[in-house]
Amino acid sequence: MSEEIKMTEAERLSTFLLTEIAKTPDRRELNDDDLDLIGKAVREGHTWSLRHKFSGIFGSPSADSTKVEQVRRNFQMFSFVERAVANFNQAEQTQFKAQVEPYDNNPRYGGYDGNNEDEYGIACFMVEDLGDYPEFRGRDHNSHSAAASGYAKMEEAFRPMLTGLQNRNLTPDEVALIVNAKRT
Repeated sequence: MSEEIKMTEAERLSTFLLTEIAKTPDRRELNDDDLDLIGKAVREGHTWSLRHKFSGIFGSPSADSTKVEQVRRNFQMFSFVERAVANFNQAEQTQFKAQVEPYDNNPRYGGYDGNNEDEYGIACFMVEDLGDYPEFRGRDHNSHSAAASGYAKMEEAFRPMLTGLQNRNLTPDEVALIVNAKRT
């Protein structure tokens, strides 16, 4: 796990302005009036106004590194789970379905609660902006209900299995164990 980059508010503003300068004029988020306002606020000692006017720059603290790592592990788990289920033959499907609740018989990554779980923003950025886990690109990352704690329980059940998965898929029993872990 890499160390998180920590930035002061001044560094965040400077970095944002540098990215704006690097863009072609037709792609900039700030217009000339915004740039004039920033200059005036700095010159006249009204830097407090920058937080108010540009809350998108200052209002989003850096994500908790433990949550970032958990989202990464959850995506890894769902990659294995979804691939396994997609490759089950009829007998394996029947074996799997006999061990899980009917609403769990097609386990898929369903996102995080966009209103209450920080993991939602992390997942969106990881998949849609960074291009990680392309199999989840274009999906709705908002589950509209709490999901992080259930995913963490599933991933905890999955983690010991990971070392044995170099050249094989998860078995129906293993997928059932993972899926059922979210209710423990």
